[in-house]
Amino acid sequence: MVELSFNSAPHSAARSTGRVDWIEAFRGIAALGVVFWHTSNYIEPYGEGLTGRVFWPASIFGVDVFFILSGFVMVLATSTRRAAPAPLDFYIRRVIRVLPLYALATLAFVALNPASAPTLQHIVRSLLFLPGMEVADAPVYRFPIMTVGWTLNYEMYFYLAFAISLFFGRWRWTALLTWIFLAVFAIPLAFGTNQFQFLTSENHFPFESAWLNLPTNPIILLFAAGVLCGLLHATGWKIRSNRVSFVLRAGAIALVALQYACSFRVTHSVFGTGLSLVPLVLVFAVTQPCRFVLLRPLLYLGSISYALYVAHPVVIVALRLPLHQGYSGLGAVLLTTLVSLLVAALAHHFFEQPVARWLRQAMNTIPRRQIEAAG
Repeated sequence: MVELSFNSAPHSAARSTGRVDWIEAFRGIAALGVVFWHTSNYIEPYGEGLTGRVFWPASIFGVDVFFILSGFVMVLATSTRRAAPAPLDFYIRRVIRVLPLYALATLAFVALNPASAPTLQHIVRSLLFLPGMEVADAPVYRFPIMTVGWTLNYEMYFYLAFAISLFFGRWRWTALLTWIFLAVFAIPLAFGTNQFQFLTSENHFPFESAWLNLPTNPIILLFAAGVLCGLLHATGWKIRSNRVSFVLRAGAIALVALQYACSFRVTHSVFGTGLSLVPLVLVFAVTQPCRFVLLRPLLYLGSISYALYVAHPVVIVALRLPLHQGYSGLGAVLLTTLVSLLVAALAHHFFEQPVARWLRQAMNTIPRRQIEAAG
């Protein structure tokens, strides 16, 4: 869910800025799909009728492609470095990249929706990216104040696991994937859960505490799949034929469209939406760039995708448009989507980027200040 700049591996599709265009495009489409799902409630109740069939898969596909890309990008972010980043430094930079805008959106959501009256504990837990302590429906384990934040709980857990794996240096990927394997397969099996539990993330209850359920939920395998795709990409191996690349990319997109249209196994899992999304990312990772996917609006949408993801719930509660007005509610969908895009663009340019830049600069001055103080 989070944009990350990086220097790509050799032979990648990155431009001189370090941006991989197809990743940006996928992020933009994914975020917009989540927005369409949440705004579809203006037409019909969630999951009902035609809007449920058309827009419900968009949220599942959108979240899962974000998770896969998060794993992929972690490889790209470190594959060209001479040395792995310091674990604490890496994690702090992830926090300051994600938290400020999310905290602002959460507090704005509470201010605009006082009837929700969240407890202080709920607010703090939401801002610390912690699931509910009590057992709750998987894979959410109780929604944060802003419901979209449940996915950020997984993102931040993955960043934490990756940061810890950095202590293993060149063996970090082995350490990370080993931990994911143990957490998702070995630990639940040791506690007597169904051996096929990893096939879905919605019925995963090996523990009584959500804090233990989250790191063992099979949804984490989506991040692992992204890591494996990224490791293949980092080798520099590519299909050199532009024609073959075009056919493979078109076929991968068609496979996603087919699964989406058929609503086949639309669930948060490598054995759900991952059946088409993992091949999609894999194919794009090893093929040549094809112009048909590099549309400027999608690239810009990708650059503001995180802001769009966290801002649109605030826009929805701020507009307070009437719900369930039949298909006349399409106007409300379009209005909310357009306002969400505008707010996301403003938040990205005037808050998200400046605050992240300022915090990074502040971090970079800390060692210098310590040296000066010691001198």
